[in-house]
Amino acid sequence: IKGISNFIDSYIVILTSVDKRLNHIIKSKHDVLKLFNNDLNRDLLFILISSLPGDQINSLFIYIQQFFPEDLSCFSFLALEVEYERIG
Repeated sequence: IKGISNFIDSYIVILTSVDKRLNHIIKSKHDVLKLFNNDLNRDLLFILISSLPGDQINSLFIYIQQFFPEDLSCFSFLALEVEYERIG
């Protein structure tokens, strides 16, 4: 039971940290860019994207693909090259 308690305690610490960091973002959308300037906060980008609804994630990726280089290569988690096609 002590192991489960320690796990829950560490999970609460992580959630509290994420909550504080996301509340900082919510205060001002202009602070988001400043936040990513710090290497320690780069993981917030993943947290931010993963909290978006699916249709917004799709829209985001359709929008940002125009900024990808033409010779971009994609690889699967097994390090196999994956063919992709630009949309639009």
